[in-house]
Amino acid sequence: MGKGVNTVFRPAEWDNSEEKERPKLEYLVTNKKTPPVELYLTAFASACSAEIVGYPFDMCKTRMQIQGEIASRVGQKAKYRGLLATAMGIVREEGLLKLYGGISAMLFRHSLFSGIKMLTYDYMREKMIVPDEDGRPQLSFLGSCISGVLAGATASVLTNPTELIKIQMQMEGQRRLRGEPPRIHNVLQALTSIYRTGGVVGLWKGTVPNTWRSALVTIAAMTFANAF
Repeated sequence: MGKGVNTVFRPAEWDNSEEKERPKLEYLVTNKKTPPVELYLTAFASACSAEIVGYPFDMCKTRMQIQGEIASRVGQKAKYRGLLATAMGIVREEGLLKLYGGISAMLFRHSLFSGIKMLTYDYMREKMIVPDEDGRPQLSFLGSCISGVLAGATASVLTNPTELIKIQMQMEGQRRLRGEPPRIHNVLQALTSIYRTGGVVGLWKGTVPNTWRSALVTIAAMTFANAF
């Protein structure tokens, strides 16, 4: 008779090394940690894409804020009261392209701010990882909020001069309409002007409100994106 066939089956011993070495964080698209350079560049590119669409709103916001301050000083009413009236006034008196006046300063700001914010958030998020009941790594909502606050605040403090540069370039159109000589032509000239006027301290004027704003915006943008 031929040789008998062994019909005893044994459960396969699967290699669980990949399952045991689970990534620290669960990402929205992949389970691979994004390299720092790639994270920095993609943050900058995405911020610039959004800014190109929404920049006219930021321009109108700055004009409304500055015009309100000037009007209150001289005891007059603000020339433009609403968003639409402000935008139409800029187009009518200065031209359509002036809605994007100073956008080079905004892009310069994002080349620093967005990358620093994302790198800081990614670093802090890893530090906030805690194991859940099953021992798996998990990022709590509170931990994500803390990471968002620290990321937004850190990036805002470090890049506050770029925010001042943007505001100065946005207001340049108003100076020319009043017949005053041009003061700011580019980012470097704006930076030099701020430094000559207020020194190093002047470069960080308005840091506190800008930092609070950036911290809260980062919570909304990053924390809730991870939560849902």
